[in-house]
Amino acid sequence: MVKPASRPADARRLRQALLLAAGVVVAGAAVWAAQGWWRRDSVPPAGAPLTGFTSPFLNARPDVGYVGSARCAGCHRAQASTYAEHPMGRSVSPPDRWLAGQDRAAPSFEASGLSYAVGRTADGAVHKESARGDDGRVRAEVAVPIAFALGSGRQGQSFLVNREGYLFQSPVSWYSRDGTWRLSPGYERINQHFTRYVTQECLFCHADGGRAEPDAMNRYRPGLRLEPIGCERCHGPGALHVAAREGGTDPAGEDLTIVNPDRLAPPLREAVCEQCHLQGEARVVARGRSLFDYRPGLPLQEFVSVYIRPPGEAGARKAVSHVEQMHASRCFRAADGQMGCTTCHDPHALPAAPQRVGWYRSRCLTCHQEASCALPAHERRRQNPADSCVDCHMPRGDGSNIAHSAITDHRIPRHADRPAHSALSRDPSAMDLVAFSPGGASGAGDPRDLGLALVEVAGRPAAEPLRRAVARRARDLLRGAVERAPDDLPALEGLGIALWQDKAPREALATLEQVLERAPRREPALEQAARATMELGDGERSLAYWRRLVEVNPHSAEGRAFLAQALAHRAQWAAAVDECRAALRLDPFEHRARMLLIDCLLRVGDAEGARAEYDTLLACRPPDPDRLRRWFDQRSRPSR
Repeated sequence: MVKPASRPADARRLRQALLLAAGVVVAGAAVWAAQGWWRRDSVPPAGAPLTGFTSPFLNARPDVGYVGSARCAGCHRAQASTYAEHPMGRSVSPPDRWLAGQDRAAPSFEASGLSYAVGRTADGAVHKESARGDDGRVRAEVAVPIAFALGSGRQGQSFLVNREGYLFQSPVSWYSRDGTWRLSPGYERINQHFTRYVTQECLFCHADGGRAEPDAMNRYRPGLRLEPIGCERCHGPGALHVAAREGGTDPAGEDLTIVNPDRLAPPLREAVCEQCHLQGEARVVARGRSLFDYRPGLPLQEFVSVYIRPPGEAGARKAVSHVEQMHASRCFRAADGQMGCTTCHDPHALPAAPQRVGWYRSRCLTCHQEASCALPAHERRRQNPADSCVDCHMPRGDGSNIAHSAITDHRIPRHADRPAHSALSRDPSAMDLVAFSPGGASGAGDPRDLGLALVEVAGRPAAEPLRRAVARRARDLLRGAVERAPDDLPALEGLGIALWQDKAPREALATLEQVLERAPRREPALEQAARATMELGDGERSLAYWRRLVEVNPHSAEGRAFLAQALAHRAQWAAAVDECRAALRLDPFEHRARMLLIDCLLRVGDAEGARAEYDTLLACRPPDPDRLRRWFDQRSRPSR
């Protein structure tokens, strides 16, 4: 981190550096014009230290430190004031701030036979999930304090639970459009209760400050503090800029200590927004990089590969992200790189509701004219009294229950009656993914990255033959990647998972054990190795792997349930009971863990305890209760 240049000698040296940098810009003007403000041939090979980047903006260097948005607000008060009301400036908040002044209707609801409630205590918000028996008595319940509210509240908010540094999502979300509490997006299909991991990939685009521990899935560094998306996410780290200004330096001409996205070549300018607003089918971090290595002013594709459907595919027009939709629009294609996100959006301020129509209409009229509309003015105003361009040409879709969905249709269709497509098909049979590039989709990209993208796609629900076909292609790509770079642990781990997906547990286990030799606490590899040993019937190794996984993540309800199963297979009934109870404290609605607990209690002769757990199981509304009744009757017969 650069120290403030408080002494005159420091200030002189800083001025000299700025003058030198200005000279570099002048000398490199041809490079800037041809390739943007960055030299592609200066990128270090994947896996090498992040040095050697060439950019006129000095804070694009990897050694420049971050200072936090509060330091920026000290000088840029006007921008900070309006940005604080922008959705990005309110992307995450602590529960006490969220609770202040809130008066939200119906803080309880029923879903899938379970009850949900939002409560308030002296310490903040608490979410509760419970199951009641036919007699109305609560049979199972979990109540957890909420650590963070995720989202500005403009579309809605989800909520995070912090269990000793392990982050999980609450099943309860707020939907602003209809003013209701409902299950969180995706929970209607698979209710994960309070067990859905919040990974760094998920958190990266919603908050600043969330750095996961190495090799962990949802464990974060001690003293976790989440802040809204801040100034430095778009302008780059500010230590050099602050040092210059605190040292009394006021550079003549362009200030090269901080990135101004408006001064970037179009592809690099758009990359600033695309780091979060381009989702695609899968996002893969480049070899040797991390999500946090990208800095504004550098090309995003050297750090993250984003895979999308090929243009022209039947489902491609259903682009999930605004970026993909915008690139498909006629407006963007005709603009020859001059149109981008900030053509219509001010990242520092959101127009107030009364100014919304005029604001966006003025943006449209920078390129179009009143006469451009095929409808006469009187007819337009009859159908749309506000004469709003976007309400007609960017219709809203219902994306309230779809994660990362585009709400307004950024394809900008010419005809208002064309429906907006807000949901992207997740069919894993679409193996022809292509890497998004500044010029659009451009082939498969790096085979290693494509292989990891296909592993992600193959892990989604689909028919077994389709999943195996995707996994097989991923396997072949990743074998080649590992041969080229044997030290690439994510690729080796991906290969092991692809082999598991392709029903080759023995080869998958051998591959995953290579990963664990180098990274013994790598959580995804541990979980897959534990599953592979279970599939192979290797009870001793399976038990050892599940123990290791629970040690790495003691708050994994699924891990504890599988550990209980491994103990039961070894006839360690009492220990299995303890692990079942530990799993059910985290997720009391997991019916398979409770069925295992019932079986283990019967094994140790606790028929009364088994009957109580059976009653609780039925209260949790499991699938096919008649089958469960037959199962319990058979298990509890005295002859057993």
